[in-house]
Amino acid sequence: MKLKENAGIVVLAVITILMMVLSLVGVIEDTLGMSITFLLFLAFTIIVALNAKKNDIKFIEYIMIIFAVMTIIVLVFTVRAYIVKRSTGTYKFQVIVEKAKNEKTLMFNYEGHNYYVYNLSKVSVILEEDKQEYTLQDALTKRLITLDEILELAAKDSNTVGYEMYYDAGQQKYENDEYSIVICDNDSKDIVFSTFDYKYTSTICN
Repeated sequence: MKLKENAGIVVLAVITILMMVLSLVGVIEDTLGMSITFLLFLAFTIIVALNAKKNDIKFIEYIMIIFAVMTIIVLVFTVRAYIVKRSTGTYKFQVIVEKAKNEKTLMFNYEGHNYYVYNLSKVSVILEEDKQEYTLQDALTKRLITLDEILELAAKDSNTVGYEMYYDAGQQKYENDEYSIVICDNDSKDIVFSTFDYKYTSTICN
């Protein structure tokens, strides 16, 4: 093989290794980084296979073909994982809470609901669009989000009678984003935000 061809292959190999390292250490989002890595490695195997064929080195040619086929298979799964992660991992907002030791405490009233916290000192919202943090009251009253959208982020407990219970386990990129919500079936339709490990007791809706 010519020196220029060898230099190109070496540069491609170095870029492939660098991309892999960047994705493994988290500089580049992992599934995206690995997708690019496998794509570069596929190009590397094809170039080496073609050069081996040109120079009639059958063993290297066949090995590179096998590597190329394996890389295509892995690349398909990696790209699929990236697409799924992008479609399911992005949300309009995330609710953030701060834990505390306190009784059921009124935060505000909005659209016929009394909003409370229990064993929390604060409930706020981070919007994905502008990365700004808003109090829950501001986020609702300014119609940046709705109660229904909050509940859609959470998993509903189907084994409830006389109240509704929701749990949100949060996202990996945020801290303090695990919480629970109780919606009481009482006159004021209380909505109570509490810790993720909260277990319902009837006194919470009194």
